[in-house]
Amino acid sequence: FFSSRRRHTRLQGDWSSDVCSSDLNSERTITRAITSVLNQTCLPREILVVDDCSTDNSVAVISASQATSPIGIQVICLESNVGPSASRNRGWNAATSEFIAFLDSDDSWHKQKLEIQTQWMIENPSCAISGHLTGLVNSSTNESKVLTRCFGLHGFLIRNRVSTPTVMVRRSIPDRFDEDMWYAEDYDLWLRILAKYGHLNRKSTRLNSSHLVISYAVFCLKK
Repeated sequence: FFSSRRRHTRLQGDWSSDVCSSDLNSERTITRAITSVLNQTCLPREILVVDDCSTDNSVAVISASQATSPIGIQVICLESNVGPSASRNRGWNAATSEFIAFLDSDDSWHKQKLEIQTQWMIENPSCAISGHLTGLVNSSTNESKVLTRCFGLHGFLIRNRVSTPTVMVRRSIPDRFDEDMWYAEDYDLWLRILAKYGHLNRKSTRLNSSHLVISYAVFCLKK
């Protein structure tokens, strides 16, 4: 559940992020996704949920979260099922913050995800897009060593190295998800952005909690 007593980090300067989530028949998981955003140590300005013509009670469940949320939750209901690319683009285009983070309706985040990633984007103004690796490991694991690795286009042609719920972009990027693609549309977008902007630098560390450790890897696209 969302904790209203949580202390939230304020980032230096007038920086903010929006969270864009695409929903399709996710009444069983969307509350968990939204709650993971509301429990962030650095809250976004707004959550934009694009409902891709769900046939279950997803919209009603989202509306229940709206009533108690300390930040705005905007629900964009589509009249027909247009797929993940078009629905994400709809949320992206409706966003108003400098940074946009994507979160699928069946996923959730570590509570420090936005704080760390947004701060990194602020400190690296040449970064157009960033992402990270995620995984469950033993809670006793504690690793503070920072690893850096550089990826060129060839490195991403071998395989996709980031999933959509880990990605944060600058709103000003003109590229969008290909709305004719319903599968691997995220991988396609990363490749097009990488080909346009250049190489990627990856930095990783670890975040510990009682049961979850996130291997955090930031990919910097230099303009």
